[in-house]
Amino acid sequence: MGCNESPDFRPLDLTNDFTHNRPKKNEVIRTRMYFIGEDPLMSVTANTEYNFGHFNGVENFAIYLKYKDWLKQNPNYCTIAKNVSFHRNYYTRMDVVLTKSGDFTVFAYGKSGFTITCRTNVLIDTWTRIKVRITSHARNRGKFYYDCPMK
Repeated sequence: MGCNESPDFRPLDLTNDFTHNRPKKNEVIRTRMYFIGEDPLMSVTANTEYNFGHFNGVENFAIYLKYKDWLKQNPNYCTIAKNVSFHRNYYTRMDVVLTKSGDFTVFAYGKSGFTITCRTNVLIDTWTRIKVRITSHARNRGKFYYDCPMK
């Protein structure tokens, strides 16, 4: 388990920003990322699957428990945040937390900050995979910076 690096997605040493970003007592994952783009997608696999992404355009974002529901834009989401937007020209900060009791929370900052939580009541002891990406096909999208979650 670890963090992968690619031209668009790479870990960055922002020690000052990430110093207190370790999972707290009741958490399995606490990670922070910065990205440019209107359409982030993040997936976490840990006893179950959590997917944060758009729903019917980039003004609504939802947490899905199955990637295929996001892919097909099925309304089978756990929870939704409506009328939100991410800035296409400036970096947006997003924090993601997964608790041992199965609560998956996304804190989005910036242009129209919001918090969205999905409660599954699934007991989580460890995570196996995290994927982050921007789903838009913009030519000039920026780098995607994130901290590698610690265990």
